[in-house]
Amino acid sequence: MSETTTHIPAEKARIGAPSIPGFTEEGEDLSPINDNDSSPLAGASTKAHSHGGGVGIPDSSRAGRLTSTNVDDFAKLTGREEDWRFTPLKRLKGLHSDDLTGAAPKIELAGNGIAKLSVVPAGDALNGVAHTPDDRVSANAWKFASETHVVTIPKNAEGANATLRITGESLAAAAQHLIVVAEENSEATVVLDHVGSAVLAQNVEFDVQANARLTVISLQAWEDDAVHASSQQALVAAGASFKHIVVSFGGDLVRVNPSARFTGERAEIELYGLYFADAGQHL
Repeated sequence: MSETTTHIPAEKARIGAPSIPGFTEEGEDLSPINDNDSSPLAGASTKAHSHGGGVGIPDSSRAGRLTSTNVDDFAKLTGREEDWRFTPLKRLKGLHSDDLTGAAPKIELAGNGIAKLSVVPAGDALNGVAHTPDDRVSANAWKFASETHVVTIPKNAEGANATLRITGESLAAAAQHLIVVAEENSEATVVLDHVGSAVLAQNVEFDVQANARLTVISLQAWEDDAVHASSQQALVAAGASFKHIVVSFGGDLVRVNPSARFTGERAEIELYGLYFADAGQHL
């Protein structure tokens, strides 16, 4: 029996290197609509990327990133940043650069009645317990979100389930801030169900307190014209467990950026993602 093998060029035959024809390590080759005037595709000279490089070097790891609630602390995006080089900035519809003064998507709570929904001002002490922006879009959302929707799962609650129906009704660039608080010894499943049309920069924080068990499903089922950039950060206390699942299949451009931090021993974190893209979508 003969064997058929695929030739892989020597420069690609190393661990972690792509071996698909036309797919290079530099994502701009796949994304000619990235609005980076200095990219080779714009007819200018090639400039090396900065991909981070070790202790003391900015962005050398997730933990080493700049964090700030002030958007002016972040440099304007060019598309050459390590964290943005695969994202076509032209399709972000100004979420990284414009004033986000449009109407944020409407939020409605459904479930078995255990979780409670409230609204607090942007300056409330709850804001920032589990989240500090670590990129320019997230900081821009922080600047322009005028209020925060808070879902609270009470202490010692069992079997709580809650669905936040997040319905976009406008393509004016907007900002939104959500918080989910799982109080001590609670157990809950929370679904963030994004539907409709929106151009949205969103911050979501999960405060998973001691011995709580929280499962979150962030579902992006937008209409075809939606643009959605969401920074979702969790703080997981001692003995707690946090499971986060991203499911994206709707929208023109959707970028969900989850992260989680431990603050105590014997805690567990699981992060999963499922993406199904049609031609032309960027997920």
